[in-house]
Amino acid sequence: MRRYLGTWELGSIIFHTAVYKLFLSVSLNLSWLSVLLGGLLFLAVLAICLRFYKPTKGKLYQFYSRTVGIYWIFSGAYVLKSGAVLLQKISFFQSPLWFLMLFLLLGALIPALYGKSAVYRLHALTVTPIAFFLFVLALLGITQGRWHNLFPVLPGNGFSPFQQSINTLFLYLDIPFLFHLLSDRRQNLPDKKIIFTASVLGVVWNLLLTFVLNLQFPYGTPALSPSPLYTLAKSGIVPELLFLLSLIPSLILYLTLSLHLVSRIRILPKKIPLGILCLVCCLLLSGCYDSREVEETAYLTAIGIDQGEDSTYQYTFQISNPLKTGSSEQSSQVPPEMSQQEENQGVAHLTAEEENIYPALSGLRSRLGKEPDLSHLKVIIFSKELAKDGIYQDVLTLANLPKLRLDANLCLADSANKFLTGVRPTLEESTPRYYRLMFQQQYSPYAPTCTLKDTISYISNPAKDPVLPISSNDCLEGLGIFQGDALVLEGDAYQAGLYRMLSGTATNLTITSGTSVFALSSKAPPIISYDTSVSPPQITVTPQLKALLLSGTLNDSARLTDSLTSDMSSLLQKASLLGADMLGLSEHAPAPYSPKTILPQASIFVKPRIFMEK
Repeated sequence: MRRYLGTWELGSIIFHTAVYKLFLSVSLNLSWLSVLLGGLLFLAVLAICLRFYKPTKGKLYQFYSRTVGIYWIFSGAYVLKSGAVLLQKISFFQSPLWFLMLFLLLGALIPALYGKSAVYRLHALTVTPIAFFLFVLALLGITQGRWHNLFPVLPGNGFSPFQQSINTLFLYLDIPFLFHLLSDRRQNLPDKKIIFTASVLGVVWNLLLTFVLNLQFPYGTPALSPSPLYTLAKSGIVPELLFLLSLIPSLILYLTLSLHLVSRIRILPKKIPLGILCLVCCLLLSGCYDSREVEETAYLTAIGIDQGEDSTYQYTFQISNPLKTGSSEQSSQVPPEMSQQEENQGVAHLTAEEENIYPALSGLRSRLGKEPDLSHLKVIIFSKELAKDGIYQDVLTLANLPKLRLDANLCLADSANKFLTGVRPTLEESTPRYYRLMFQQQYSPYAPTCTLKDTISYISNPAKDPVLPISSNDCLEGLGIFQGDALVLEGDAYQAGLYRMLSGTATNLTITSGTSVFALSSKAPPIISYDTSVSPPQITVTPQLKALLLSGTLNDSARLTDSLTSDMSSLLQKASLLGADMLGLSEHAPAPYSPKTILPQASIFVKPRIFMEK
């Protein structure tokens, strides 16, 4: 009998069954520390089992074989249902569940019909591309993460990693039921060594992906999607494509292995009649009944949220009008104060007053006769009045909406409705592209930028508070400083520029000092130092700036440094008195202080370092 299970095939099967579960529903409460401890515990148990494992052909082996078959029936059915539900939620909204299940089942049946050689070789060929796509997705996540998000998992923060690590053992539950495959291994194959090595790689891989997930969202953040890995993919088109390119092959691989293992004990026949396979193909490939044309879709470009009456919200939906994009005309419905301006015909506006976003979107669907699509949403505007009461639950609800990407920008306005209805793109035909340019840091020097993902991460992490831009007169000027999820302090354009310099994100800020004009930009991130040897403790912030003299004389540089020192210190003191840590000064609080205790006690000093350029 020919043996098809070699080193690469066995290793690929073990590795894949150890990592695929992160695609399915797992809470964000899964921390990297618990995955590390759980992985070490699993490897210890596995090493003991492999040490005493000996293949046998007696009654015990027959009982084990039957148990394996029953396990893989239920496990395959669970993955088939869960995978189809996940695909429906994240990408294929119009497709019914049975259609997606048949699609996955068809992909698994074809290699399973060709026997074990096809199953093993398919794993050997497919697992490497899946791992590559996930690795690229992880690299993209690392570049967007914050290292301090990793540390709220420690026991001092009310979390027991040892208790949680027991729950992570379910990630590796399939591996003990794979020993049945060893009867197909090639002669002289070091099977125990391969199983243990592949398991170690699986533990390391799960640790890496959970590590990246915690980099972006600290422990305790509510789930933002039906899959933890999809949370990483919601930040753009490329990450979402990488996720789908790894998810669909991974589901098909697992289902193929399940069918093969079940067929080995003849619970299911080894060969499915060709007619059934043809019937499934006919059901899947005949027509596009679940497709949706562009004309049947309403693409939302912005959402405004104001405080409504009786504990409700007033939602303003800005919807792209592709038939009118690029055109503008005078409208009799434009308010008198705007009568001299051209109305933006590229978008339409509809309002709804509801208790939350879900009935508002349902009402929008009924009024338009089209399906609202959030994949092109660029900006979410909160009114200042609403932001003072807290926005955490609102941003979490928005983040869980299908197709809404976490890179959507957030900002504040006196009235979200008035801001959206008053948008008039200048020298730009596309309103979405106008928003994209507006929220780039180099084009909005007097306002910070903050995405939906950043806001959730900052609110969930007690060591840094979000800072959102304020929209005014068709541009971003000013900032709103939050304490937790509530707006506590507003600043004008100059103070927003001070914050950009303090945070190391300033670009071409024009500052007048004496008779001279300087253009200031950040040279490097600020240096933050702590001195706990004195009482109260001192925190020193050293922004590193480069200044270009536009007019006047360099003799005014000393006056520039003095004025910036005074104004920056004043802004930081105002924010800290309100309990707001807009720079994350308490992120690296030295012992014995914690992020929640050092800022109220500390004295904050600002000493800007300015490098003059001629």
